[in-house]
Amino acid sequence: MTSHLTAQDLKPKLDRARRALAKSRRTVGAEHPLSTASASRLAVILRRLEEYEEAEQLTRSVLAIREAELGAEHLHTLQSRIELALILVRSGRPDEGRKIGAATLEVCQRTLEPTRPETRECRAVIDEAHAAAGQAFINGIV
Repeated sequence: MTSHLTAQDLKPKLDRARRALAKSRRTVGAEHPLSTASASRLAVILRRLEEYEEAEQLTRSVLAIREAELGAEHLHTLQSRIELALILVRSGRPDEGRKIGAATLEVCQRTLEPTRPETRECRAVIDEAHAAAGQAFINGIV
């Protein structure tokens, strides 16, 4: 979940991702799997740039489409839920992120192998949420 790319490294990726999403939506529609994949990639870049509001909006949109089209337990839906949980944790809402992460982990444990990256990522998001909530408490924010 961590990367050594700088904001300067991510800016060209951000521009390409925005263009790819716009083109995909124009050619195949916003709900097509290519468009949701493009939106998801853009949301990850935005999160890494700490542009949490736009990342959350995109991820929630993708999640709604994937839940409707693929179902709540589909791998791509789970990936979107994990990304949303991570965005919430990193944007200062660890309790919300932890709740989504915990619910997602239940599904991952029931439907995926324990060694799947999604299962490990979900656990890591929950751990990060606990750490962030603890730090907020220590700092007197909560």
